[in-house]
Amino acid sequence: MSKRNLFFLSGLFACAAPALAANALVNPSFEAPGNATGWVGFGGTPVIAASAEQAHGGTQAALVSGRSATTVGIAQTVTSQLQAGKGHDVRVWVRNRQAVSASYSFGIKLVDGAGTRYVVLDSRSVPAGKWVKLGGYYKHSPTGTVSLAQVYLNGPAVGSDFFIDDARLDPPEAYVPTGGAASDFIRASGRQLVVGAAATPIRLLGTNFAAYSDEADMADSVFKSREFDREDYAAVRAAGLNAVRLNVWYRMFEDNASPYVYKQEGWDWLNKQIVSARQGGVRILLSMMAPQCGYQGSGYTGTFWTAGNAYGSCQDRLKALWTEIANRYRDEPVIAGFDLMNETLPASNAQYQAYVQTLAGAIRSVNTRHLLDVQSCFASDCTVPPLIADGNVMYDFHHYDHWYHASQLSYGGNLGDSNMRYGDPTSMVLPWASDTTPGTLLENTPIPTGTTAWTHYSGSPFTISASNVIAAVPVFIATANTGKVTFDDFTVTEYDPAGNLVRVVQNIDMEKAPANPHLLESFDPYLSFTGKTTTQRLSGTTGSRVIESTGHRGSASVSISGAKGKFLVKMPNLAFSVRQGYKYQVSGWIKGTNATGSTGAMGLQLQTHKAYVTRTPYTKAFLEASLLEYGVQFSLNHNVPINIGEFGQNPRNYTAERGGLAWMTDTLSLMAQYGASGMNWNWHSVSWGAYSNLYGFPDAANLNQPLINLFKAQGIAVY
Repeated sequence: MSKRNLFFLSGLFACAAPALAANALVNPSFEAPGNATGWVGFGGTPVIAASAEQAHGGTQAALVSGRSATTVGIAQTVTSQLQAGKGHDVRVWVRNRQAVSASYSFGIKLVDGAGTRYVVLDSRSVPAGKWVKLGGYYKHSPTGTVSLAQVYLNGPAVGSDFFIDDARLDPPEAYVPTGGAASDFIRASGRQLVVGAAATPIRLLGTNFAAYSDEADMADSVFKSREFDREDYAAVRAAGLNAVRLNVWYRMFEDNASPYVYKQEGWDWLNKQIVSARQGGVRILLSMMAPQCGYQGSGYTGTFWTAGNAYGSCQDRLKALWTEIANRYRDEPVIAGFDLMNETLPASNAQYQAYVQTLAGAIRSVNTRHLLDVQSCFASDCTVPPLIADGNVMYDFHHYDHWYHASQLSYGGNLGDSNMRYGDPTSMVLPWASDTTPGTLLENTPIPTGTTAWTHYSGSPFTISASNVIAAVPVFIATANTGKVTFDDFTVTEYDPAGNLVRVVQNIDMEKAPANPHLLESFDPYLSFTGKTTTQRLSGTTGSRVIESTGHRGSASVSISGAKGKFLVKMPNLAFSVRQGYKYQVSGWIKGTNATGSTGAMGLQLQTHKAYVTRTPYTKAFLEASLLEYGVQFSLNHNVPINIGEFGQNPRNYTAERGGLAWMTDTLSLMAQYGASGMNWNWHSVSWGAYSNLYGFPDAANLNQPLINLFKAQGIAVY
């Protein structure tokens, strides 16, 4: 596409699209010289003045000083700006003046018939020397007459000054569809997607915005989420991408207690996303991530495909919801298409195919313009997407191949380092556990009998020589020991055939998993493995495993007591790929309590691959074969477009030795070679995000810049 056509197409939509709702705050950026008009002291009489000392945007911010208490801060009265029964997004940027961290509270003060309330929208510590965005979602639900409503910010200790800038109060969008001709909508044409009157070929390349939650949660968990914000759509375009796969959830539009009754709050939210995307210069692929009866996926145990639930047929409710969405947004080309269901688990591919055809028919009864997106499913016979009778469909699969590499060391996942090094022809793909068989047990020298203190024992390197050995699992071993032996932190080290140190594969501290590992701000991926251990009693063996509340380091360890025969505690989640001729050493801390017999030792249990498994180097050739198998060959065979709705690597893989960036480079190259669209997983999350901060909105200090640079290099068209 020529630059002229690019500008023409993007300009066409920009002229037709409604602008973002006006900021309801007065003087939100403090740009008038010396002007803090509209802002007042909160909880006291601080000094508030526009200042050029610091600025988040423009040349000035407000400086709040002379504070007499932590409750003293800055506010603006918004009594007449709030709309009853509606949701509002409230934002502010804050920076400490002193070189210390400080805690803030940001919210709404409301005085009405119920008295005085303080609705905290955000509360967090702001580090020294950094601008941080605070914000939240406020649904205005007053009681009786409102006599005062204020946006406020306070919280730092007495003597602390702070700057604020670029504050916002956004009411719901006054949404008007973009409109346009049928040719303005992205559509399927053979294996390509095309757009415009000239049917110009285009690929969608983007990222995922997560806007769903667990079935037990409420829609507020999405409305109040900080996974992304309005500015992130423009940031996606600035990263060289042209699409966002927006992961939605039925709960945003429909409550179980009121099936088929749709909530304006959900439409207001979606309207805002559409307008933000349009202004940001990207399209939205609207993806039903979590339908009625719950998010599915490989371990789904819900009743979507069988009995529905107490509120009726989940299949009928999803069909009705998609029909409402398709009808409501039938004139909105900013929506690239409708991704009908995410990672489903039906009884069979035939059941899934029939239902997706039903969804397509319902949508087509009200909307013939939008592209449909049909994914593969997780049924045992669903290896590629099912073909449906519709001429405007893009087919879809997800690509994390290989999962043991992509998800290793993922936040809260209790997965160790798989030792798969992408791009190294000596690094073999680690097969699925079901494709391996436990083999030889390699044992270190046992510890002395009796009672011994915590002692570090270094193992001897074990050489991998059998041709069918492909992996190893760390194990703790007790043999013929009527006493107790306790194990804690250990390492697994790899040496090349000449005995040179290659790397430390595992460096594990055995700890109990926290109640919710996803809420750990600082995260050591080698923690929290005690609950993942399993036991193996060899023939004639008895014994018991206990997770102890003390350890050599930290607050947990694992013990084996009363072992008759050979008793193993295994860590299958820490299985790692091994290389022929290389040596592996396991060393760690052990103590004995009245230990007898052959006491205890650490070791490795080798895993042999089954006869049908082919040893495969983890290289671009493997990636290409994988992409062809799961969807690209399907696209070639049936002459239909293909999309990879999710693909990615967790942030800890973006090191030279783990090869995450090389994996992404080759994946994008192969997608371009075969004309595939795709959306990286994902924009903002600790486990997988381009932005990997846990708290707050996407934070540039936690941006995977090499990944963004790689996206920019793709030169993807806008429309």
